[in-house]
Formats: sequence, C-alpha cells, structure tokens
Amino acid sequence: MLKNKYFILGLIVLVGVAGAALFYVNNLKKTEKPKVAEEKVKVAYVGSIVDYDLLLDIATEKKFASENSLAIEKMPQVKDSTDILITKNSDYILNTTTNVLSYYLGAKDNQDNVQWIAAVTDNISNQFLVTKYSKDDLSKIKTAGVKRIGGAGQVYMAAVLGKIDSKIQPKYISTNDEPTKLQLLQKGNVDAVIISSTQSRDEAAKISGLYVYDCNDFLKDFKIPGGVMALSSTVKDRPELSERFVKTIYQSSQYIKNNKADTIKFIQSHYSLTESQAADSYNSLRGSLASSYVPNAENLQEISALVKSVFSLDSKKDLSGFIYTNFAEKAKK
Repeated sequence: MLKNKYFILGLIVLVGVAGAALFYVNNLKKTEKPKVAEEKVKVAYVGSIVDYDLLLDIATEKKFASENSLAIEKMPQVKDSTDILITKNSDYILNTTTNVLSYYLGAKDNQDNVQWIAAVTDNISNQFLVTKYSKDDLSKIKTAGVKRIGGAGQVYMAAVLGKIDSKIQPKYISTNDEPTKLQLLQKGNVDAVIISSTQSRDEAAKISGLYVYDCNDFLKDFKIPGGVMALSSTVKDRPELSERFVKTIYQSSQYIKNNKADTIKFIQSHYSLTESQAADSYNSLRGSLASSYVPNAENLQEISALVKSVFSLDSKKDLSGFIYTNFAEKAKK
C-alpha cells in the first residue's frame, strides 16, 4: 500500500516536471526571434591591400556578418571600384574616399551620387614608397609608376611626393601588378613606385640599389580617410541593409582593434605572410583605424583639395552632402 502511494506521488511529480518543461519550451519558442535568411551583399574593394581583405574576412569568419543576417560576396577590384558601384554591380565599396570623392565632386546635381557612410580608417596602411634615391635625394624623383593614370594611386603618390618636396611634379607612367612595378624601377623606366604589402616591401628591400620607405612616415599630418561608401539611392531605399552592413564592418574593426595576437595569427595564416610581416601589417592597420567611426567632413579637407588638383575639378560642392552619419552612429551604440 505504501509502495503504491510512493509510486503515485512519483508519477505526479514526473508529470508536473514534464508539464513545466513543456510549458517552458513552448514559451521559449514564442519569445525566440524567427531566424532571418542571410541576405547577400556585394562589396567592391582593393584586393591588393590586406587591410580590406582582413576586414571582410574577419566579418565572415568571426560570424559578425551572419549575426547581422548577411552573406558577404567579396569583389576584389578588377577595375575602379567606383565604376563597379555606380553601375550597380556592387552594393557597397570598402576603400579610400579618393575616387568616390572625385565622382561626387564631378557629378551633376541630378545624378544618383555617392555617400561616405562609415569611417573605418583615417589613412591608408601598409603602403611603401620604393625608389632608387636615398632619403637626401628624394627630391630628384622625376617619374612615378602608378596602377592607373587618373586613379586613386596617382592621388596617393602625389600626396606622398608633395609631402617630401612640394616642388616634385613627376611624369606618371601606368604600371600593372607589383612585380611589374619593381621591374620598371630596376630598368630605370620610373624613379619611384608605391607597393602595398609587407611581403612586397621585404622583396623590394632585397633588391640592390633600391630604397624602401613607409609612406605614413611622410603623411603623418595628412589624412586620406577610407571606409564604407554607397550610392545615395542605396542609402535612401535600403536603409535596413545598409545599417546591418555598417554594423558588421564596425564589429570587424573593433575585433581587429582589441584582439592583436589573434588577428596577427589570422593574417599570417590567411595571407601567407611570415609572423613578422603579419605583425607589421597589423600594427600599420591598427595605427590607421579611424579615431571615430562616424564620417566627418573636416577629415576630407586636404584630400578634397588634392583630388580637385589632380583631376582638374572646379567644384564648389559642399562636402556635407558626401556624408551620411546615421548608420555609423547606430553601429556604435
């Protein structure tokens, strides 16, 4: 009789626990947010620079993109990324502001223009001037090799050489990849080129008769900001997507900023660099990350003047129209 009582009591307890568990699971399902399908976002960027690769790869590998219901499709630059954007073959650009700013300043008022929606870097990192001239003779540079005449590389070269000596007015010669640049330099076809990785830096340093300089040593007080840019129509018509993408890149940049050792290992393993090359790449990028993620017209003053000079633009456009801050402000909250 006593055993039956204990059996019945145990059964009641078991049923009660099962009921409570079922109630909890049902309520949990009700409160859980339904999983949103990942939306593909196409991003054009400079594929020859580890920094932009890194921001996008970290966003994917560390799940920041998927947490924001995004699947990033990387589009390494095969032509000018601004062209890719304005022809609507990409959703966003992750790059310096140089070419996009040139398009904004030269565009007609009724055109679908471009806007800078997140400030990721204050300057370009991992850029190295290679030349046959020692530091005391840099003002002798007469010819410079750049990837594309009228492109961002020419503006950057002009910024570097202008800071060395404002009297330097080189003839620009179009080059292709980094090995070609160094070959032209060795043959004497050009006096100076800029290369874009610590790996290329170390290869150039092994070549007799060439000198290698970190470009940021010349550009300490000159800002060439970079970050996320989009068409004005994308900002207006797809605000929810833009907000999620800007947040994703912010999370990626913060991870890089706050996780030095892990990021260096990531760079080394993903981009086939030595440990010292990966560490140098990280330190250069870490030093160039924007002091504020929110775009600021004040940071564009010098590069805007240089872009107008290089591209012969007589534009009176207010730079405030180039900037949209809402997404970046929300990402930081």
